[in-house]
Amino acid sequence: MKDILGKIKLTFGITFGIIIFIVLIPILLIVLPFLTFQNRKFDKEYQEFLNNNNGRKFFCYTSRKYVCDFVENSILPSIDDDINVIFLYGKIPKSNFPERFISRMLYRIDNIGFPNIMKIVDGKVIDISLKKEFYKELNKDAEIAKITNLITLGFQIIDDKKNGL
Repeated sequence: MKDILGKIKLTFGITFGIIIFIVLIPILLIVLPFLTFQNRKFDKEYQEFLNNNNGRKFFCYTSRKYVCDFVENSILPSIDDDINVIFLYGKIPKSNFPERFISRMLYRIDNIGFPNIMKIVDGKVIDISLKKEFYKELNKDAEIAKITNLITLGFQIIDDKKNGL
């Protein structure tokens, strides 16, 4: 009796799975091209964003309490005006640029760790994580000049990468 009930359940499960699969195939065939088109459209828009903002520099920091206070009160007033600031509040980037493009830019960075500096060069984002050096300075004596020099040096390194040095 148990064998018969087990076979009935198995047959019913397989039949139900096949019916669901048959019903979902047409839906997937209709929805999938639309999703692919939307993704390609966004990729083009993102590339256009990068091309339109070629040469822009970014400084990104997180919402960690001590770091956030130190950066906002000491570092931001000292950095160059041509550096755009991105405040990463959890996973949400706050800046003067569209959130969806900045999110994509941050999602694709090579050097994970914040603070991070980025520069758009020839339609690509080149980034450097300042995490290790930043916390080293912060734990020592937190000299603002050393940290701002670190940011400037980071952008010089990015320019050297761009020029193939």
